[in-house]
Amino acid sequence: MGSRPDALLRGIAEAMALQRMIEEKARHVMIVEAEVDTLKAQCEALEERWLRSSSRDLAFLKAFGDLIEKTSRLKKDLHCATGSDDEEKGVDSPSKAVEECERLQKQRVRKESEVDDSFGTE
Repeated sequence: MGSRPDALLRGIAEAMALQRMIEEKARHVMIVEAEVDTLKAQCEALEERWLRSSSRDLAFLKAFGDLIEKTSRLKKDLHCATGSDDEEKGVDSPSKAVEECERLQKQRVRKESEVDDSFGTE
């Protein structure tokens, strides 16, 4: 008879632990989403800066490289935090934001090579 209440208490404790873990993962995803939003804003700012040809300098290229590194780190971090089941659960918004940022980065690289081709490499 004593084992039934013990099993119930264990089940409750496991459910509470699972809830805490879910809340922790949700907080982590929110942090990553905020970082992704920041990176998207940085991408847009860098894109505007790149379009102004006078701004094409070493500082821009360094900022762009840093942005790529941060995006890669966030993508790995997000994948570890959410796991592989997230697409089934509909938790793919941060991943899409990271992919959008990467798309902007690739677009910027293409523009850079077009500019280099039209003006000749330095």
